[in-house]
Amino acid sequence: MKLRILSYNIHGCVGWGGKEDAGAVLEVIRKSDADIVALQEVHDEDDVDRSFLKALGTLGYASVLHGSTMRKQEGHYGNVLMTRQPVLEEDKIDLSYKGREPRGAIRARIGIEGMTVEILTTHLGLGIRERRTQLEILAEALPDWLKESEDVVRIGLGDFNEWIPGGRTRRLLHRLFGHSPRVATFPAVFPLIALDRIYVRPHEALVGIKAFREEPADRASDHLPLLAEVSLPDKL
Repeated sequence: MKLRILSYNIHGCVGWGGKEDAGAVLEVIRKSDADIVALQEVHDEDDVDRSFLKALGTLGYASVLHGSTMRKQEGHYGNVLMTRQPVLEEDKIDLSYKGREPRGAIRARIGIEGMTVEILTTHLGLGIRERRTQLEILAEALPDWLKESEDVVRIGLGDFNEWIPGGRTRRLLHRLFGHSPRVATFPAVFPLIALDRIYVRPHEALVGIKAFREEPADRASDHLPLLAEVSLPDKL
């Protein structure tokens, strides 16, 4: 069985030219035909944003989890995880770093034909020490993710804001999630940097990964979506 996995920093539905267009982001999600969707920078500040969140519930996903990281008077801001299979177990992990924008992660488990798929999605911070601390928090919260498993397929995805090669932060990232091909997704109009990543364990289950470029992906956000195909083992 194959799954389509989408990670997408939607930039509050603000794309090319600073135009806010929630309908364009929804169209990109529909066209991706993804079974699991992770969204970052999801806002709930005005009528357009709230309409977008409501519309996510009409796309046919069994579970739509909203993990708010910043709670403001005018609305919320954070991550969303959507799965076509009902979520069996979920929790939120606080990754906030003092003096920086609040951050968080969503962890969920789903079952597919008797198999367990565990998903972790996040949006890490902009500072090197900030990301390092956040990865250390995740490693402590996810001890089972530090080793290969014969019983569970694990998918880590999101905007990791990690573009600096080598170093302790990159080693922490690979220790927790394994390795993933670097695919440039930012900026959307002329992608040069691989900020968005999809990691899969076991690694051989990842059979394809690419920047999703179908219209209107190049103008719906400042990031292109990242789309992967995962082949689940017949037996775990």
